[in-house]
Amino acid sequence: EQGQVQNDPSHWPFWNPMSRPCSNIKLLAILVATASNCLVVLGSVFRVKPLPYSFKGLEPHLSRDTLELHYNTHYRDHVAMLNAMLKTIPRIEGLSLIEIMRDSYLWNKPLYHQAAQSWNHDFYFKCMTSHYFPPSKSLVQRISHDFGSFERFQVEFRKAGNSNLGSGWAWLVHDGVTGKLFITKTTGADNPMVQNEDHRPILVMDVWEHAYYLDYHNRRKDYTEAFVTQLVDWKFVEENLQR
Repeated sequence: EQGQVQNDPSHWPFWNPMSRPCSNIKLLAILVATASNCLVVLGSVFRVKPLPYSFKGLEPHLSRDTLELHYNTHYRDHVAMLNAMLKTIPRIEGLSLIEIMRDSYLWNKPLYHQAAQSWNHDFYFKCMTSHYFPPSKSLVQRISHDFGSFERFQVEFRKAGNSNLGSGWAWLVHDGVTGKLFITKTTGADNPMVQNEDHRPILVMDVWEHAYYLDYHNRRKDYTEAFVTQLVDWKFVEENLQR
């Protein structure tokens, strides 16, 4: 899942150390300045967030081995790579993770990959719960309004995950302009809110193989069914919708 990262930022597309003024950058480690340029070595900005449940909390649907691999290896590696890259790019200092995703999308795909995967994984883990409860009546009605029925939504959401060739994500998204909910799928690290700030994810399902392969092998359909019917934290989804 890790992208190929060049450690020398001068080789990255469109990298320009003078693209943003450096005078207001907070020095977290070392500042070397001249009249024409400045180099800033920034400390780690983003940190791995704790899981909202134990590693065994999602059993029997997702095993401890799967969660430990996913969280301790993939998620942690993305955050570590992101922080390492940020140390070399002063123009990014002070931006939120979402802002970094949007800012780097066109000019630095390695940075975008690490930033987006850090956000995606954190959001994905929050979308699951160790104490499953069906969605509230109001949420069922809201989803049914745009999909015909809650059952139809479940079918279409699973279809988005199952039909995503290769590695990627299935999303339930709120359109801030139309007010409607829609389902989409992305490949790699892509996130629907990067190219359209009005598209706000309220639920995501990871369909990279490392998210389920230890437990389900090539039976992705079984994983997506377990996710939708046994793992989704519908309270969290509803809170996202109300924001």
